[in-house]
This record gives sequence, C-alpha cells and structure tokens, in this order.
Amino acid sequence: MSDNKKKSSELSSFLDILSPLRKSTSSINDITQTDTTKTTNDIKKNNEFYDMIYYKVTVNEQQKKNLDSLLSTQSFYKLQILTNNPNLPKNEYIIERKIKDFQILYQILLENNPGIFIHPVIEKYSFNTTHEELVKNRQNSLNKFLSQITTHPVLKKDPVIEKFFSDNKFNEKEPDSNKKFKLFRNLSNNAFLKGSENNEKILNQKLKIELLSNQLKTLIKVLETLIKNRKDYISTYDDVIQTFSNFEKSKEDNSINFNIKNIRIVMEKIKKNEKKYQKQDINDLLIISDEYIQKLDSIKNCFNARTRLYNTWMDTSQEYKAKLESLNRTKNLWIFEKESLKSKKIEFDELNQKLKNQENDFNEITDTIQKELQEFEKMRIEEFLDAIQYWLEILLEKENKKIKIYEQYFNEENQKTIQEKN
Repeated sequence: MSDNKKKSSELSSFLDILSPLRKSTSSINDITQTDTTKTTNDIKKNNEFYDMIYYKVTVNEQQKKNLDSLLSTQSFYKLQILTNNPNLPKNEYIIERKIKDFQILYQILLENNPGIFIHPVIEKYSFNTTHEELVKNRQNSLNKFLSQITTHPVLKKDPVIEKFFSDNKFNEKEPDSNKKFKLFRNLSNNAFLKGSENNEKILNQKLKIELLSNQLKTLIKVLETLIKNRKDYISTYDDVIQTFSNFEKSKEDNSINFNIKNIRIVMEKIKKNEKKYQKQDINDLLIISDEYIQKLDSIKNCFNARTRLYNTWMDTSQEYKAKLESLNRTKNLWIFEKESLKSKKIEFDELNQKLKNQENDFNEITDTIQKELQEFEKMRIEEFLDAIQYWLEILLEKENKKIKIYEQYFNEENQKTIQEKN
C-alpha cells in the first residue's frame, strides 16, 4: 500500500509540472542547444550572402518552337538575366521558360513562404482582350512577378529562385498543397476559410479585402461598358461621314459642297483620333484592376494559411489538455512503473514542444501578413494613382488633338472668308 502511495505521489508531482503554458522543456533544449546555435550562425551567413545578391531579369516576347515532325509547337519566353550570384552560370545570359514553369515557381514560393504576398502569375484576364493584347499583358505581368520575387528581401533568398534562373531545365514539381490552392480558387468569390479565431483586427482586414475585391470587379464592369459605348460612339461617325459624302455627290452649289467636304474631312480626322485612343487611356486601369483582384486572391491564400495554422494549433492544444485531464482523472487507479512515468513525460514534452512550435509558426505568419499588408497598401495607392494620372494625361492629349482639328478647320474658313471679301 505504501508503494502505491509513493507511486501516486510521483505521478502527482509529474502532473504538477505539466501545463500547456509551460515555457521551457529543458530535457529537449539542453540536447539541441549546440545544434541550434550552429544552425542560427549558418542562417545568418546565408542571409548576409543573399543580401548582397541582385538580379535584373527581363521577360521578352512570347515565342514558339516546333517540338517534332508533326509540327506541334510550344510557347516559351526568353529571359535575359543579369546577376552577381556566383552560384549561377554567368553574370549575363539568356534562358527559356514556359508559362507552366512560372506557375510552378509561384506555387513553390507560396508553399515555402507562408504569409508573404506574391504577385500572381496571370494566365488570362477577366475582361475581353485580343490575342495580341493578352500576350503583351501577360508579358508585363511576368516582368512584375519576377521583379517582385528578385527584390523581396525574403523571396530572393529562396533556393528555388536559383533553380529557376539556372541554365538547366526547370524540373521542379508542383507542391502537394497546390491541390488545396486549386480547390480554393474554385470556391465562390474565393472566400476566406472559416476558423474559430475572433481577432477583431484580422476580421476587419478580411472585410476590407472583400470590399476592395468587389469594388474592383464593379470598376472593371464600368470600364468595359465605357469601352463598348465608345465603340458605338465611333460608329456614329461612319453615318455622319457617309451622309456628308452623299451630299457632296449631289448637284448642289459648289461652295456648299466645298464646305461639306471640309466638314467631312474634319469628321474623318476626329474618328481616326477617337479610334486611336479608344482603349489606350483606360487600358492601364483595366489591367491593374484585374491584376489586383488576382493579387487579393493571393492575399486570401496567405490569410487561409494562417487560419489553417491556427486551427491546427488549437487542435493540438485540445489534444494536450484531453490527455492531461485523462491522466489526472486516473492517477489514483493506475500503478505506474518508473519506466512508464518516464515515457509519459517524454510524450508530454514532445507534445508541449509541438504546441510551442505551432504557436511560433502562427505568430510568425501573423507578423508577416501585417508587414506585407502595409507594403501592399502603399504599393496599391501608388500604382492606382499612376494609372489614373496616365488616364487623365491620355484623355487630355486626345481632347487637345480634337481641339486642334477644329481650330485648323475654323482658321481655314476664316482665311477663306477674308479672301472672298478682298
């Protein structure tokens, strides 16, 4: 009986030191302290190395090449690379990459860098474009993507960047989590994943992201309607020009015919001017709006990765508490040997370390998302201001040319009138 009391006392003492909030696991930390210090030093040296590395990459126009005798073709891009990375073949060289390579690189970077907003690899746009416009827009988007990942202080250090820029084929495979991302993109409105967390700041940020996404979708519809109305507006010039042309052919007074001819010429010049600027002034706004909708989808991926980490952390916490409560309830019924107590302690130590790691991962991705959001807001404001300014500049340029056409017409008419009076 005294032996049982002694073992029960040992168990009680063991339970007293177990807690989900326990900050140290000395049995594990003592063993790994040396390895951790060594790893930290290696990481520091690696970061210092990549801080000095720079890349300047340009994506050239899409090209095609024949693959076999059946004349099947494959599209690819030539990348001009300028770098000081000694791990790459040269300081300046050219490689070829398929659009699929860019997509895999994007997915791997998402997998390796949770919480970082990565410019998406855009295959197509939500608004109507010609094939030539799509190819040009995609090329510009790929340049933005490569510019971001090669200048971002964290992304440019990812080992997959060197593999992508090597002169060998890019043979990396899609990460397993890509299936989750594809499923996610099939959700209606690319919704945020649900979780049990009730952080008011995070909830407000998600609400703002949803609101911004809906506003941009509305803006795209408005701009598309504007483009359609402009097409209709330009087509009315055809009717006006045809009417004046028919009047010229009639046997009316020559002076009237001469005036009608001049007016027709003015209409033709205005039509040509309108057609030239038909999409040019709002094209940048269309592109940037659609790109930001897809950027917001990428941001939602980051928030959803955070939600998954939180849910996993909470599940582990519940598992820890359940095991602890079960052990506490049955402490008076069990007769533990020393080896059994030792194995239980190891089990709880490992579980507690797992909890700490998950909490650290969750806090790290939360901090990363907050920093990325600040940069995102700054970049969003700058890019939209630039697009709107360009829109207004092109609009003024178009209207000024229209005014000059009318001024030229009236100057000629005034000179004609003066000559007739003399």
